[in-house]
Amino acid sequence: ADRQALVTQAMKAFKENLPNTPAASLLDDKAASARVYLSTYQTMMKQIDVVDGAGRRRFGPGHFDLIV
Repeated sequence: ADRQALVTQAMKAFKENLPNTPAASLLDDKAASARVYLSTYQTMMKQIDVVDGAGRRRFGPGHFDLIV
């Protein structure tokens, strides 16, 4: 199965079943702010390495609670 298609399907399911829970796909919007982030493992790992101009990381290694 295509990993990006699986993220898209998961995003659709979150919107249908948990419409009041802010969810974002890191494949589509890397600057998104949400309670639930959907992503491929590769994209998530790249985002953990990103630092801003002040040297701060948006996502630390312990940021994500559940990886499926």
